Amino acid sequence: MRLRLVDYDELCTILHTHIAKYVSQNNAFRHYIIRYNDDETFEITTYQDSLKLGTGHGTYHILRTSEGDTPSCYINIQYKTIVNSPHKTSPMNPDNAFYPKLKDYTIGPFYTWESTEQQESPWIPLLYPHLTRPGTFKILNMYPK
Repeated sequence: MRLRLVDYDELCTILHTHIAKYVSQNNAFRHYIIRYNDDETFEITTYQDSLKLGTGHGTYHILRTSEGDTPSCYINIQYKTIVNSPHKTSPMNPDNAFYPKLKDYTIGPFYTWESTEQQESPWIPLLYPHLTRPGTFKILNMYPK
């Protein structure tokens, strides 16, 4: 799989036409669904063993930047309500050092695969550098709404 940077317009389109799904890094039976709304708000619903545990809310802002001559973008995220995790290593756990940063943090730049590979799949992977595990990526699996 060959990756490329996602530009501002593409990220806006993906966020407004898809929902994000990802599995917890601490519990394989816990997953999240994120809906990015057109009014720069989001809802993140937490499920465990296929049961809904709750929904968090917040705002997001897509930031346009450039890395050298290559345009890229980031997302600033500000949680207003959080569904807490019982796992101490989870950023969603109140005892985790990252928990206070959920009020205002930025992720990116974003990468996805080459467009020829994308046409063969019903979902789009959005990768970005993991904030609490340096040298790794987090993946948002984007599915059409």
